[in-house]
Amino acid sequence: MHLACQSLRTGECDTAIAGGVSLVLGTDHTVGYSAAGMLSAAGRCRFAGEDADGFVRADGVGVIVLKRLSHATAGGDPVHAVILGSAQASKCRTAKAIIAPSVEGYLQEIGRACATAGIDPAAIGYVEAHGNAAPAGDTIEPRALSAAIGVHRPPGRPCLVGSVKTNIGHPEAGGLAGLIKAALVVRHRLVPASPHCSNPTSSVDWKNSGLALVPDTVEWPAPGPAVAGVSTYGLSGTFVHLLIGEPPATLRNRPHPGVGGR
Repeated sequence: MHLACQSLRTGECDTAIAGGVSLVLGTDHTVGYSAAGMLSAAGRCRFAGEDADGFVRADGVGVIVLKRLSHATAGGDPVHAVILGSAQASKCRTAKAIIAPSVEGYLQEIGRACATAGIDPAAIGYVEAHGNAAPAGDTIEPRALSAAIGVHRPPGRPCLVGSVKTNIGHPEAGGLAGLIKAALVVRHRLVPASPHCSNPTSSVDWKNSGLALVPDTVEWPAPGPAVAGVSTYGLSGTFVHLLIGEPPATLRNRPHPGVGGR
């Protein structure tokens, strides 16, 4: 997604297609993840839950078509969301292990994404977290989101945080699933529930974090434009953060060109 956006901005292409496919067809990786203690014995992805014990593997296929907004407008395309900015780096892991992200890495990339988008971190009302429900990651990620976004939020209006992995499990293409969810969140100004988080992890100071989990579906928490962040992290240490906004009102309800006789 990050590279596709760059190609569009530099004029290398007018339409980009970014997709991800994850099919669990064998047992080799499952055995390896299990041996490493990464899979949930309870069979649930409990993002930021006190009883989080790992993730659940899942299948997933997703594709997104990207155009510059001016191009989509001229072509009569329906627009679900607008990508405002993005950042990527491959040095966001800790020195301990390639699968352990660092708070510094999160802060760097979220800051760069906000800078490229021209967005104040205080304007981000929701973050779709990587949220793989591993105890270490579920401590590091909320703390980083708090430092990068939560502390800038107005009093009494925390940034909501959720993860689609609590709903569908953890496909290896989970970042794309999270982006699709976040696009629908800003379009409809409705944040769906991320289950299994009614007992938040005690390793995060939620009261002073400027963050709030979403155990139940809620309306977008504030007036004004809806802006959401999407975080994803790979085993190699590659980290990407995207910022997306709701589509212009005139484009939000356009029918698809293949619908209604067009």
